[in-house]
Amino acid sequence: MDPIIKHLFDFYITFFNFEKKQVIVMNLSISNRGGDEIDEEEAVFRKWFRHVGEFRSLHPSATVLALSATCTKTIKKRVMKVLGLNINDTKFVTVSPDKPNIKLCARKIDQDIASAMYWLVSAANFSNSVLPKILIYCKSIADVANIYFYLHSEFDNKNVIEMFHSETTVEKKKYIIDELSKSDSEMKVIVATSALGMGIDIKSCHSVIMYGPPSNVVDLVQELGRVGRDGQQSCATVLFNCRQLRHVDKDVKLFLENNDCRRRNILAHFLDESDLLNLAISHDCCDICETKCNCGECKKGELENLLEIEECVECEDALEGEDKESGSETDVNYDEFSDDDCYVLFDNINI
Repeated sequence: MDPIIKHLFDFYITFFNFEKKQVIVMNLSISNRGGDEIDEEEAVFRKWFRHVGEFRSLHPSATVLALSATCTKTIKKRVMKVLGLNINDTKFVTVSPDKPNIKLCARKIDQDIASAMYWLVSAANFSNSVLPKILIYCKSIADVANIYFYLHSEFDNKNVIEMFHSETTVEKKKYIIDELSKSDSEMKVIVATSALGMGIDIKSCHSVIMYGPPSNVVDLVQELGRVGRDGQQSCATVLFNCRQLRHVDKDVKLFLENNDCRRRNILAHFLDESDLLNLAISHDCCDICETKCNCGECKKGELENLLEIEECVECEDALEGEDKESGSETDVNYDEFSDDDCYVLFDNINI
């Protein structure tokens, strides 16, 4: 077998008799534990998953159990086709991916990182309140490097921010994962790719930002589900600019640009119409529903309040004063770094 397949997959097939019926149990899973990211894992998975249907054709009467953590109605149809399943002979057990304690928000931002993320610098350096734990998911290592470098250079306390991606050292990954498991960790802002994913228990985290919308609704649901696991009210916010919308599915564009409930919009890809009608819609549902609510009791969460912070003259003057006193700072365009440049960047700031 190809070595990369051995590395990526646990693949086993077991035959046994149960009440005189032949049963095939197939376990095909990507090894993505502890936040380790595998390059091109999705392409490899699709390549080998197609062969599962061919194998099943040798035993068409065998019972098949297919499991998925996040599966849209469209993906379900594709899986049934690949596995050769007949809808009349198939039973579905569906659990809604809805997280009613997570408020869904979206905000259009400037393409300049300094302008887009200034609110977080203000919250960290000038706010009297304690900075909440915030996950910032990016679509590439280059975006992680750009945002991390800007925030790290502007934060007064450098210990509150870390970054996590596939090229992060094993020691650093372990340190970050250990800190995320603590409710009282000094680490408050984590800039990461999807490498920070399955198998990680993040304690007391109720705020997640997706810098640039995920490519599809499945990734969107998975990333927003990283927070609020303790059942407390949380917020998931997508920050996006027009350029980033060129590389997403039309379903994600609809989620961002539609004026209807964001929760109902995204769950329409997973649930039947009857289930959608039973959804509890309130001002805590999404930012759109909040604007339409007239209850007079609407309250914004921690992340929403931070996003409302506007640039104040006093803060800007303080920052400018620090730059003049140091006299050694070099103007940096935080949007210029690419994946090829980020490693030099990390060395320069002693990461």
